Amino acid sequence: MKKRNFDEKQDYRAYLYRLLTSRVYTEHEVAERLVQKGADRDEARKLAEEFRELGFIDDEAYARLFADSHDNWGSARIRYELRRRKVAEDKISLALGDTDEIEKAKPLVENWAASGLEWQKIASRLMRRGFSSRTIGALKQDEEDEGSYW
Repeated sequence: MKKRNFDEKQDYRAYLYRLLTSRVYTEHEVAERLVQKGADRDEARKLAEEFRELGFIDDEAYARLFADSHDNWGSARIRYELRRRKVAEDKISLALGDTDEIEKAKPLVENWAASGLEWQKIASRLMRRGFSSRTIGALKQDEEDEGSYW
């Protein structure tokens, strides 16, 4: 892909207006995109901050949208992915809020159990999706107490 040269700050602003109409980005992602377009890091950070102050970038809203759209992931996986995207820890915590992992995991467990998977494989899948061992243990205990999945 051919890299375009942007010489003026106004060109970067126009680029950001176009970029931010396509999808939601974190402040860090916006700054990185500007650097890729040729802006120096300090200028990219300042422009991303300016667009945040104008309300075009909102890491808290990004984190909430991300968490809500990954309903088959546990809190650990969501937290990891948001950290990787450089979202601040306080915004991640707000996005995860009162997440009930057991309620998120139950439909997955029921579906996998109905397809004949044994518990060990179900537990492994849940772990890979970022569900806590506490959640997995509670689901296993429910299964043993009620026999609800098998």
